[in-house]
Amino acid sequence: MLVIDPDCLYKQNVLIIKKLTNASKSIIYMWDSIENRRRAKNILDMFDVRLSFDPVDSMKYNMIFRPLFYTSNVKNKETVYDISFVGTGHSDRVGIIEKINKQCNEKKLICFFYLYLQSPIVFYFYKIVKKCYRKIKKSYFRNAF
Repeated sequence: MLVIDPDCLYKQNVLIIKKLTNASKSIIYMWDSIENRRRAKNILDMFDVRLSFDPVDSMKYNMIFRPLFYTSNVKNKETVYDISFVGTGHSDRVGIIEKINKQCNEKKLICFFYLYLQSPIVFYFYKIVKKCYRKIKKSYFRNAF
């Protein structure tokens, strides 16, 4: 049984799933911080293998650290980008990425940013309420909508 980033599972749900699936091994992988998925803390002890992308959570909750996009078999060691970011364009990320992008351009570093938003409505809402979005074009968010 593999569970990724649960936020709606309770101990009773995990027990039922284990029973129904006859799972011989159970694995949980957190690709968000426990701080953002607080309910997950209550079920961690129910899994044989516990993994997290977050180095702090890994230490704090006795989990194995596995960064996002982890692979143990790297075939292509050629560096394409000096800096990259793939993630949701929430909170202050757009402003931070703008600053990083400016520094990358000054230092002639190759960067790749892929920001996701759930819908055009979210983009236009942020454009109104968040100062850092006011100069950002919709095309900044690749394949988002």
